[in-house]
Amino acid sequence: MLRTDAEVSGGPLTITDCSGSYLYILANAKFTSILGCNNCLVVVGATASIVTVDNCDNINFVGCCNRLIISNTTDSKFHVLANSAPVLHGDNRGVQLGPFNTFYGKLEMHLQQAAIDTATNRWDQFSTAFTEYEPSPLAQASLISADDFLPIAVPFGAATISPGALNPVPLPAAYVEAVNAKQAAVVQLKERIQAMPMDDNTKAQLHLAIQGKFKEWLVKSGNIRQIWDLVEMEGKGAKGGVMASGETL
Repeated sequence: MLRTDAEVSGGPLTITDCSGSYLYILANAKFTSILGCNNCLVVVGATASIVTVDNCDNINFVGCCNRLIISNTTDSKFHVLANSAPVLHGDNRGVQLGPFNTFYGKLEMHLQQAAIDTATNRWDQFSTAFTEYEPSPLAQASLISADDFLPIAVPFGAATISPGALNPVPLPAAYVEAVNAKQAAVVQLKERIQAMPMDDNTKAQLHLAIQGKFKEWLVKSGNIRQIWDLVEMEGKGAKGGVMASGETL
């Protein structure tokens, strides 16, 4: 589901009880609350104050904010630009934090509207507490390594991105190097395949084999659901249900 600044326009944003969903909020919000969600990808461009995530399982959150607070959440990833150190409290398990990893055409404008400082990112300086006064007996979170880091592509608004446009959120040098190495490996593999001596029949068989493995990966990873949803949205020419600023998603 897609929401833009036309629907959110700097107001409060609440996402509650979503399951198996892909949510793209390409806008700036006053604050963001994500409650009781599971198996979701949630992208929120910019949040002026606090992003609160509570009682969630297996979500992938991507966004920029002043502060991120995570509580009672399991097996989830957070790719963020956070001007203040993230705080984890309550019973969190299997939480991973990494640097912000996406881009879309109006991101810089939304960051400016939300007054987010792109030069200050404390994503890796999180603090934890089991209760307000008691430290957690178990490690509540870990950092996503550069080797495991991958960008996320926003499947909307590609036409609004100017040629040569740069992401206003800088990526740590180690993560830039890791992404560049992955991209170089893909280019090298493509060049090796193209250089192989093959007749037309062999090329066609290889093409089918690659397509088959890709489809198999889509099914096993669960990403096939997002593909079908995007195809359905394209066919309807719609964004989904209606949500006004301050309403619950």
